[in-house]
Amino acid sequence: MSNESNATRPVPTLQPAADSGAGGVFTAGTSLHPRLRSQLDALGFGRALDPAAELNALLPFISKQYEQMDEERRGVVRSMQMLAEEARNFTQGLTGADAGQLRAVLDHIKDVVITVTDEGAVCIFNPTGEQLFGYSQAELIGVSIVRLLPDLPVQGSLARGLQVFTAEFRPGGGKAEPRVTQARRKDGVLFPVELVASQVHIDRRDMFVICLRDMSERLAAERALRDSETRYRTLVETAPEVIVVIDAHTGCCTDANENALEFFGIKRAQVTTLELRDLLQAAEQLPPGSTQPVSETTLRTPLIYEWHHRRHDAQLVATEVRLMPLPGTAALVRASITDITERKHAQTIMAGERNVFERIAADAPLGEVLAATVTLAESISPDYVVSVGRLGHDGKSFVEVVGARLPAALRAAEENTVIDVRNGSSAAAVYLGRAVLVSNVRTDPYWQ
Repeated sequence: MSNESNATRPVPTLQPAADSGAGGVFTAGTSLHPRLRSQLDALGFGRALDPAAELNALLPFISKQYEQMDEERRGVVRSMQMLAEEARNFTQGLTGADAGQLRAVLDHIKDVVITVTDEGAVCIFNPTGEQLFGYSQAELIGVSIVRLLPDLPVQGSLARGLQVFTAEFRPGGGKAEPRVTQARRKDGVLFPVELVASQVHIDRRDMFVICLRDMSERLAAERALRDSETRYRTLVETAPEVIVVIDAHTGCCTDANENALEFFGIKRAQVTTLELRDLLQAAEQLPPGSTQPVSETTLRTPLIYEWHHRRHDAQLVATEVRLMPLPGTAALVRASITDITERKHAQTIMAGERNVFERIAADAPLGEVLAATVTLAESISPDYVVSVGRLGHDGKSFVEVVGARLPAALRAAEENTVIDVRNGSSAAAVYLGRAVLVSNVRTDPYWQ
């Protein structure tokens, strides 16, 4: 309220109250405000007052009090006008554009933008900040930024904290990474934010512009990714099969589980030196030595095929490979390799047994049945050499010896040799009527 408006307002007239005693309106028993009573006492109005005699002295005193109150109100109005002018000047000076353009930018930007004075009082708080923190702009204007960023003060000093946060972004200081700190919502919940602060000079006053972004979702996604990687690594390491990751362009292994290290006979540090180009070529059925990578067409769907690998100990291992492309821009392929040697062995024996039974059922010649039987026995191990001798009707010699792996000269010698204890294991077994086992045909007496 201004002094001019007070001047036009009529001054109330003091009327004596009805009193049966002396003519005074103010007596010692009158209830007055303590401050007014002390002021009246200072002016000598401690006794009963006579309005007619003392009114001229009392009215200037009251008028002075009104003027003092008006001056206080004018000071508040001037302070509010200065704050509004500073905010308006800051808005114009910050962008070099009109306030409407700046407001449009602040209203639609996805980051929280806060401007504060050098004392930490909030001046501008955009709508994104209202949504994130739960405060309205009116609730925060003039409030300390510590309400939103409790960790901002350094050693108890907010000014020092603002200087520290902006030091790395001053001209000539080089650009640093955004700071990560804790922010606090209206409900008191703390959450992580990524913060960038810069210092500007507007209308002969230092101001700070703070841009921050909520990191809750990103950190949660990163934690989920790490958890997923941990689970995947655990599954891979505990899987019973051999698992490798191969670069489709180079054919080199980029990662492998412990079973793979044991299978290929290498150490973890040697993973990148392991070349598995022939495994990819087996998928494409490419000729050995080809440098053509696995095509994108092949990589679109998982492949399952058999692959024979010669181990470091020269043993040939039959495997089943499941080839699957990994998502991403890099041409990485995940290969799951299972040793199927035992399964293939069992399948071979079953096929040999089926072959023998089919020939017997078809009433095939005895020679074919015996040959199928020899093949079945030899399928048990690649080191086995098996033969079957058919004894003549007189029981004196073998009329036929069947064995594909047996040297032809030995088969001919056994067919013409008389059954005797010294003419080989088979002849000795017939002669003795029991099984004969020898460890070395060169030195055993049954083979003299």
